[in-house]
This record gives sequence, structure tokens and C-alpha cells, in this order.
Amino acid sequence: MRLRLLIPLAALLVGCGSDEPTRPPFGAELTVAEQVAVEATFGRFANLLDTAGTTPDDSVLADFTRVASRLVRLQGRYDLIAVLLPGSATRVPMRAVAVTSSDPISSAKLVLAWEDLNVATFQAKRLLVMQSGGFLSFLTAQVRYLDMTGATPVLYAGGGKLTFTAPSFTNSCAGLSNTATETCRVGKVTVAGEAQVTPPGGGALTRLNWAPTAISGFELKLQ
Repeated sequence: MRLRLLIPLAALLVGCGSDEPTRPPFGAELTVAEQVAVEATFGRFANLLDTAGTTPDDSVLADFTRVASRLVRLQGRYDLIAVLLPGSATRVPMRAVAVTSSDPISSAKLVLAWEDLNVATFQAKRLLVMQSGGFLSFLTAQVRYLDMTGATPVLYAGGGKLTFTAPSFTNSCAGLSNTATETCRVGKVTVAGEAQVTPPGGGALTRLNWAPTAISGFELKLQ
């Protein structure tokens, strides 16, 4: 069933966009190199979810991650969230972007966040994807967190609650053509997340959360 949502989303993004950063009136601006690196880095993360994931939700998260990272590349904007993460004594500032989408039978909310993106190697110290809706099998939001600060990358998985409030999407997405049935708008939305995650193989639950924060985002509508 998820293909009914993902195929139109992918079609909306194919062949569109620009190699130059766009300048809508919100968020901070990524460089061209960062725009390219965000999509490539999260593309690798999506591939990891497809190969190392243990539930069907990992594949859904991977698909939406690819769509969302393409939007980040096309629009070139982000904001910061301060995230409490496993193994970190203090909250970690992470660049983040929100995406919300809908069709007649489903909707999805998703946040991508990253820290210390390396534009040469397409890697980051930390990557975070959290999604609710969009044909996920669980009622709770699913979260996947990749920690690459140690000698070996650690992929945490868990579930929790993802909240979007006060949406304000006022501009058309640059490089994308709206139609009567498919539209893309950019703006801001306040997001908050809280989850419990575990490392591979199980273990003690660890908290992951951030307070409500207004960040750059995209609204995709499919009718």
C-alpha cells in the first residue's frame, strides 16, 4: 500500500530542481556542496536501513528518507534542534528539516537531522530519522539513530511520539511544478520528538527527545 503514496512523491521530484541554493524567507542556507552531501549521506543511511533493518518499517523509513533528502537538496534550507541522544551527556545541536505529506488514505510526518556533515566523504557524526504515518505498521512514531562518533557505527531503533504544530507553508517549492493533484510548499512547522531506543541486539532502553522547535519544512499534498 505504501507505493500509492511513494510513487507520486518520487514522480513529483524526478528531474526537478537546481544546483544553486534557493532563498525562501525562512531557515539557514546550505551551501551547494552541503545540499549535494545531505542527499548522498541520507541515501547511504536509507540503504543501511534497507539492508540492516529488522522490520518492514525500516524499508518505509528508507523510502521516505530518500524523498525527504531530495527535497533538502532542492530547497537548501535547515534549522537547528537540540537533541538528547544516547551516550551524550548534553543535548546535541543537530541541523534538521521537517516533511509532511498526505493523500486520501494516509499521511506521513518526518524529521531528518544530522550533525557535522562531511561534504567530501558524505558522512556525518550523527544521523536521525523519525517518522509517523505513511503506512508504518506501528501506531507510535518510528525512529532510527545512527551514531558514528565511536570506532564502530551504532544503529539505534525504537519508537515514540512525533508532533507537528503551527504549520505555516507559504511558498511554492523551488524547481517543482504544482498541479491540480500534487503540490509542494515550503515554510516552517514546530516539531517535537520523544522516543525510547535500543542498540542492535537489544539492551537497556535509552531516551531520545527534543523540545518543540520551529524548523524549516515542506508540505506535500497528493489528492
